Amino acid sequence: MSGTVAVLQRRSSRRDLAAVAVFSGVGLVLGGCGLLPGRRQEIEVAASSGLTDAVVAVGEDHEPRAVATAIGDEFDWDRFTVYTIGTPATTINEESGVVVETGERYSTQEVLYVFHQDGEAVRGVPLPFENLAHGAATWWGPRTQLVWDEERGTRLEDPDA
Repeated sequence: MSGTVAVLQRRSSRRDLAAVAVFSGVGLVLGGCGLLPGRRQEIEVAASSGLTDAVVAVGEDHEPRAVATAIGDEFDWDRFTVYTIGTPATTINEESGVVVETGERYSTQEVLYVFHQDGEAVRGVPLPFENLAHGAATWWGPRTQLVWDEERGTRLEDPDA
């Protein structure tokens, strides 16, 4: 009889371990997608009229404009990064800590700026200006300016970089 109990306990232990493994895996997947309570699932991705207007103005009069001034009080931020078409969604979402891109890759024709405040993504801003893609894979700070470049047109410049 004790042999039967030992076999049943072993089977029960294996089932318990398998259940724990399955539920842990589900938890990791849901947590990685931002679907568990307490974790933001996604951020707003919307145009910034102030930033768009500033880019256009720099292209017209070649006078620098501060990104912070252009955004004004639309939202608070302390740094941002730039993503271009073809950037894997996993890269964007992992760096942002939230779901920004739901497809396999960022696939619109616009450059995507993701703004962060205190290490947390707060807003995505698509901009229809390909020349602003040169800042991809770089973190830009609050003193970043839009400046005119004779060769590339409007570009980003950060005095702290």
